[in-house]
Amino acid sequence: MIKFFLSLCLIFSYQIIYAQPFESRLDDEIFIQKHSVKTPQNDKVIEFVKNSENLENWTKLIAYRYQQLPGADNDPSKVALGMASVLRARGMMSAVSENKKNSEAMIDFIARGKSDVLEFNVFRYIKSKDSNAVISLQFAYRFTDTSEQNVQKILSLRESWTKQAIGFDMKIVEESLEKIN
Repeated sequence: MIKFFLSLCLIFSYQIIYAQPFESRLDDEIFIQKHSVKTPQNDKVIEFVKNSENLENWTKLIAYRYQQLPGADNDPSKVALGMASVLRARGMMSAVSENKKNSEAMIDFIARGKSDVLEFNVFRYIKSKDSNAVISLQFAYRFTDTSEQNVQKILSLRESWTKQAIGFDMKIVEESLEKIN
């Protein structure tokens, strides 16, 4: 009976620990995991938004991704440059930086979303430990205000978010993605 009770307690505590959503941080704000999925192809995504927001109405978002991209040789630089090419074909500008020594790349851009919504994005890409995919960290901000004041805010965000993405511990991203079954 005691063994059964202890086993039950262990299972219950395991569920409490692992049922709780992950948290992530950006600009000293806490973001709560609102979505995670593993596709039949074994790609994975985890999305975080502020606690008061959801996946339909978010203003800021953090996402972690594990994407198998054999067409880009699972190469972070090729992925970032490919994204830049797609954006350029759609008339959008982007900035790509590569760190070939560490096999990493970053891209930032503003994309037009639904109607008058714009979305500023910063992506950091690394090769997965198993070399079968690209791991990405995404910071995104949705906005409609295109005033000069907000443009200056976006430029400040770009500088801040690029630094935060570079400093982000990508082991946390990869380990979080590994927990998705």
